[in-house]
Amino acid sequence: MTDALSPAVFIDRDGTIMEDRDYCSDPSEVKLFPGALEALRRLKSNG
Repeated sequence: MTDALSPAVFIDRDGTIMEDRDYCSDPSEVKLFPGALEALRRLKSNG
């Protein structure tokens, strides 16, 4: 068995990629910052 490491990125969501809210129970209320979705897609595509 090998102990292969997988790449990972940890991002705080509130105030980083989306508006800081006290509590968001409905996904339709999420307000992403401009460019956040594209940045997350680029992270994913670059592994």
